[in-house]
Amino acid sequence: MIAAVALGLMYAMDVGELALVCLRSTANLVAAEILVAVLMIVFLSELMKRKGRIKTMVDSLRRLLGDPRGCGAGPAIIGFLPIIGGAMISAPMVEEASDELGLSPEKKTFLNYWFRHLWEYTFPPTRG
Repeated sequence: MIAAVALGLMYAMDVGELALVCLRSTANLVAAEILVAVLMIVFLSELMKRKGRIKTMVDSLRRLLGDPRGCGAGPAIIGFLPIIGGAMISAPMVEEASDELGLSPEKKTFLNYWFRHLWEYTFPPTRG
């Protein structure tokens, strides 16, 4: 909201019009649904971390693949699901899986992004 207001002011939007746009955007049902969905993803991710489910998933992938470099399989699976906030689930998986590899935070971020978006070119095009 702060960024939207700053952007509106930066482009010399009328203050009354800016207030109306802010009011309409906060009362928008779709925006509220997206907000709730993102909050639930954050909640699920935190719950999985605290209960050790992320570690369990990563350990299972390690046993299945036999190599810690297979940490990209987790984000690739998450990327195949049509969900918002996928990074909130896959980033802890990469963090857990890459501990023994000694990767920099930048490389972990790259791996997470790369493997989560691996499937984009295989999805059918959408009409918008």
